[in-house]
Amino acid sequence: MGTTPFSLPRRLLWYMAGGIYRVKRAGLESLTRESSAGVAVPSYWRGAKKKAAGSSRNGRDSHAKRLGVKVGNGEVVRVGQVLVRQRGTRWLPGERVGVGRDDTIYALADGRVRFGRNREKRTVVHIDRVVESPISGTGEYGRVPDMGLQGLST
Repeated sequence: MGTTPFSLPRRLLWYMAGGIYRVKRAGLESLTRESSAGVAVPSYWRGAKKKAAGSSRNGRDSHAKRLGVKVGNGEVVRVGQVLVRQRGTRWLPGERVGVGRDDTIYALADGRVRFGRNREKRTVVHIDRVVESPISGTGEYGRVPDMGLQGLST
């Protein structure tokens, strides 16, 4: 076994060559070797704090997932169009709306989007169907009131 310099206690910090060496429980004997002059010399050198090849400790952020509402309230949508992308069920499916494996809400019919609330105050997404207008004959969205004009021709 080698000699310990100045008979240092086992758990003392040993300052040498500009570095701090923490003395382990095993004692200084395991950390040193005896030189030809009979003085204890450290048997290991402190490693570099910085890598030489320009590595970075940043840059691990994930890409944005583009979640959220894709179609506003009252907008016209087609079958299969994505209405909401979400994680979990923040928005609930309503009438004529489907849910994908990743909780994406999409349209099952052509129509106009309507956001509403249920009894538990949760947001529900609905699709109101296309109803042909008796006046213009064009596709009108939402509920069209009956004004007694069904028998009239345009």
